[in-house]
Amino acid sequence: MRAVQSASVLRFEGLVVGHGTRVLVGPLDCDFEPGHVHAIVGPNGSGKSTLVRTAIGLQRPLAGRVQLGHEARVSYVPQVVNLDASMPVTALEVVEMGRPVGERRAERRARARAALDGVGLLAEGRRAFALLSGGQQQRVLIARAFCADANLVVLDEATSGVDAEASEAVYAALRDLTREGRTVLLVTHEQHALARVADRTWVIEGAGLHLQRAGSC
Repeated sequence: MRAVQSASVLRFEGLVVGHGTRVLVGPLDCDFEPGHVHAIVGPNGSGKSTLVRTAIGLQRPLAGRVQLGHEARVSYVPQVVNLDASMPVTALEVVEMGRPVGERRAERRARARAALDGVGLLAEGRRAFALLSGGQQQRVLIARAFCADANLVVLDEATSGVDAEASEAVYAALRDLTREGRTVLLVTHEQHALARVADRTWVIEGAGLHLQRAGSC
């Protein structure tokens, strides 16, 4: 992966992703514009999660390369988060983990509270993380990602298991991120999310990735 001075926040150049010798998607040559919500959709097993993991450097490509925009900072919420729910921390403290080390405590706390409020959980901030429902824990982790100083936020089925009202709060927060000029990469199977929040919808078909709106890839 290389960081480049580019108008795109993320670029694929001949990118091929998969496992071992099995190709799931590619080769791809695509640009992702900054300041938008880019949704990635496709059938189960089509390679959506593998693609985003490769895009942010958690998995090596089989071929080609990923280029991140200049000074790219990435925040990621996977499908399954390995955070020990028995940790003696509050919801607010979990969100604060997304802030830079060494930041003033008052600033860190204020930013974390704002992020929790953005996903509709400010009232639960003092509750132990372990006592929250599964959907609430997921929203806390989304808030942690929002709270980080990232200009590329990647969510892999992050609202799966979250009720409709809470999902709406998350989508509204995503729109706020793009108004700040940040970019969101959203893997989802929820069709209503596309109408509510996606600026660009990328569809995995076969081994290709096609832009459903605003052009093609």
